[in-house]
Amino acid sequence: MDPKLAVAGYACIESILQVSALPDVGGRVTEDQHPSRPGGRAGNAAIAVARLGVDPLLCATLGDDADGKRLFQFYADNGVGQYSVKFLPSKRTGREYLIYETYCDAVRRLVYPGAADELMLPQITSALDAFPDGLYITTELPFDIVCQAARHAATKGIPVFLDALPVNSRMQLELLPPLELFIIDRPGAEVVAKCGKITVENCLRAAVVIAKRVEAKYYVIRLPGQGFFVYDGKFHNIIAPEGVLTAPGKIACPVDTEGAALTAAYLLTEDIRRSCTIAAIGSRLAREDNGITIATRQQIQEYCRNHDLSLKR
Repeated sequence: MDPKLAVAGYACIESILQVSALPDVGGRVTEDQHPSRPGGRAGNAAIAVARLGVDPLLCATLGDDADGKRLFQFYADNGVGQYSVKFLPSKRTGREYLIYETYCDAVRRLVYPGAADELMLPQITSALDAFPDGLYITTELPFDIVCQAARHAATKGIPVFLDALPVNSRMQLELLPPLELFIIDRPGAEVVAKCGKITVENCLRAAVVIAKRVEAKYYVIRLPGQGFFVYDGKFHNIIAPEGVLTAPGKIACPVDTEGAALTAAYLLTEDIRRSCTIAAIGSRLAREDNGITIATRQQIQEYCRNHDLSLKR
C-alpha cells in the first residue's frame, strides 16, 4: 500500500511570464507566451508526491469559480485525495505569477492568494485524523497555523516534514515540535542562522545554529547546482550525485516540488541519501523538459534503472 502524506498550503492557478528582462520604470517588454497551469506550493507538492507513488491528502481552499473547478478536476485526475479541499463562494481562486528573466536565470513570484489564504487549522486536522504517514507543510501559511498543525500531528505520532519556504527572521522556530525533516534553501538558512553568506564550506556552522532553534531528525539545506547538505545533529554530508546536478536548459525545478519530492522519496525509501538523490533527479528531469516542473514516477524510475538507483525500500 502506498504511504499517505497530508499536504497543507496554497493551491492556485500559476501564470508563467517568461521575459528576456524586466523593463525599466516606464518601459515596456513584449513577449508572445503567457501559459497558465495549476500551481501553488501545496498544489504542486501534492501532484509531485502523487507522481512519485505517495498518496497525497491535499488541505487547501479554492474559490467557487471556473479556476477552482478547473483545479479540483485536475487534482481528481491526478490521484490527489481532496476531502480536505474546500470551496469558498465569497472568494476567488488564488493566482500566482511566476516571472522568469531568461538573461539572468532569475525567478520572481507575485502572489494573489484569494481563497488560498483562508485555509484554517480544522481542515488540516481533519486530514490528520485519517492518520497519514506524514504531514508536509510549508511556512507560506501563517506561522501560528504551521505550529498548531505540526503539534497536532506530533500528538498523533505523525512525522512532520517542514519546508521552511518562505522564511523570515521573525518566525519563532523554537515553538515547533520535533520534526522528521527540516528543509530549507540557502537564502532561508542565511536568514535563520544569521551567519552570513552560506557556502559549501560553512554549511555545518549554519546547520548547528539552526539545530539550536529547531529539533529535527535531519536538517537539509538545498544548495542549487551543488546538491543537498544533510545534518543529523552529529554527522553531516553533502549529497551531490555525480552526473545528476548538471543538465541542459536554464529553468530549474521550483524548490516547492523539490522539497515535496524529497519528502515523498523519504517515505518510500526511509533513506535520506537516496531521497536527496531522487529529488535531484527530479530537478534534472525538469530542466531537460524545458521547465516542466514535476517529473513522473516513470521518468524517475527509468533514470534510476539507467543509473543503478531505486525508489523501493
